[in-house]
Amino acid sequence: MAEVREQLRNMRDEIKNLSGRLEKIEALIPSAKEPEKVTMRLGDALMLGDRDAKLGIVEFSDYQCPFCRRFHTDTFPQLQENYIDAGKVALIVKNFPLDFHPAAMNAALAVTCAGVQDVKRFWDVQGDLFDNQKRLGADLYMELIKKYGLDQQKFDACMSDGARKKKVQEDLKYAQSLGVQGTPTFFIGYIEGDQLVDAMPLVGAQTYSVFAQVIESMSKQQGKGS
Repeated sequence: MAEVREQLRNMRDEIKNLSGRLEKIEALIPSAKEPEKVTMRLGDALMLGDRDAKLGIVEFSDYQCPFCRRFHTDTFPQLQENYIDAGKVALIVKNFPLDFHPAAMNAALAVTCAGVQDVKRFWDVQGDLFDNQKRLGADLYMELIKKYGLDQQKFDACMSDGARKKKVQEDLKYAQSLGVQGTPTFFIGYIEGDQLVDAMPLVGAQTYSVFAQVIESMSKQQGKGS
C-alpha cells in the first residue's frame, strides 16, 4: 500500500508539472482575433448582379489557379442563384495572376478583352476559361472568339495593348497592398458608392455554406443599423 500511495503522489506531481507547462505554452499562443476589416475601392471593375445591391463580394482570382476553378464550379452557382440573381449581393472581379502560373496573365487579358467588346461575354468567357483551365492559350481564345461572335482584330489589338496589361498589374499591386497573398481571396462587405466598406477577408475556395453564413450575418448587422 505504501508503494501504491507513493506512485499516486508521483503521478499527481507529474500531472501538476504538466499542467504548469501547458499554461506556459498557452500563454505563448496568440489569442484568436477577428479578421481585420478593410475599406477598398471598387473602381471600374466589372460587377455581376444588381448595382443597387447592399452587399458586395470582391474576388481576386487567377484563371490558372485550381482552387479558383473549384470555387467557380462548386460554390459560385449557388451564390449566383440565391444571392446575386436575387439582387442581394453583387460580385466584383479583380485580377491576381500569380507569377508561377505562366498562362494566368494572358488569360486575365483575354477575359478582359472579351468584356471590352461585350460585358456579358466577360462572364461567359470567364466560365469557359475555368472549364478549360488545362487548355489556356491562344487556341482556346480563338475558339471562344468564334463561339461568341467577337471581333478578332479588336481582340488581338486589345491583347497587345500595354495599358490593358498595366491595369491587370494594378489589380495585383492593389491586392498585395490589402494583404492578399494567394488565390482565390475574397472581401465581403457593404457597397457604398464606389467603395466596399467593413469588408471581411475570406481566403480560399470556401464552401457555399461559409459564404452564406457571412452574408446572412452581415445582412442582419445592416438591418440593426438601419
